[in-house]
Amino acid sequence: MRTLWLLIGMALLAGALAFGAIACDGGGEEEEPTPGVTAPLPTLEPTPTPEEATPTEGATPGVSGEALELTLAEVAGSGVTGSATLTPTDGTTEVAVTIDGGLAEGEYLLHIHQGTCAAQGAFVEALLPNLIAQPDGSAEGTAETTQTLDTLTATDHYLVVFDQNTPLACADIAAS
Repeated sequence: MRTLWLLIGMALLAGALAFGAIACDGGGEEEEPTPGVTAPLPTLEPTPTPEEATPTEGATPGVSGEALELTLAEVAGSGVTGSATLTPTDGTTEVAVTIDGGLAEGEYLLHIHQGTCAAQGAFVEALLPNLIAQPDGSAEGTAETTQTLDTLTATDHYLVVFDQNTPLACADIAAS
């Protein structure tokens, strides 16, 4: 009788191991990402341009009433470039963005963070509405941040265009 129970126990153990191996293997198929779980953001490495974060002609960054022109540089070879104009309004800042091309047709996120493109900092604000790319890869949009231009230029900030969690283009909003 003891031998019978030993054989039954071994058979159950073998079955459990086989089931576990099949369940963990996934049958050789690539696993789908779990909804709601996102990968960490890669380090932003924009292509440097000399015009990044340069004020409009005759303008002083951060001074109320004058716009600040930014150049959006591609990140990690994305091919996405463009420009942004930050214009002070009544206690807020209007952000007008133009993407020259390189985007697939769809919706893109626009954020402001503390720090610089090279030395990333904390998230500040998502700008809405999102950018909508056209079939030719270009996009234009205007959003409003609750931050004043004086606040954005008091310390380093940056503007970044995302495709979900992948940064595509970035511009430093340099402290004045």
